[in-house]
Amino acid sequence: VARSMSNSTNVLGYCAGFIRPTGSILHMDTMEVFRPALKRAREEDTTGKFTNGGTIFGVGLLLGLLCIRHGMNNGCRKVEFLAIDDGDRQHVILVRHYRRLGLKVVRYVGDGLLDVPDRMVWGGR
Repeated sequence: VARSMSNSTNVLGYCAGFIRPTGSILHMDTMEVFRPALKRAREEDTTGKFTNGGTIFGVGLLLGLLCIRHGMNNGCRKVEFLAIDDGDRQHVILVRHYRRLGLKVVRYVGDGLLDVPDRMVWGGR
């Protein structure tokens, strides 16, 4: 959970996942950043430290990196992130950011019959 420094009740975003019990794999399936909370944090900031940052993607990337660090601290050597294709723009941006972090696209999971097992594990549409 990411919270505003000036108001700890203001939740900026969160991520969820788990470490697979059968191996050293961190499975991340949910990350959400709340745009209104980010705007509120920017408005409530009295320190002036929120002037040149605080984009929705900055908080999301920070959350993702913290999750990766958590996995590494718990023996994970592999990370699996999901980038649901629920909108052309968002999916492309997520994949681009994940690639910048050094992650690789394993496969595209669509709506076909062969994709059912992946959708059961990951969820999505």
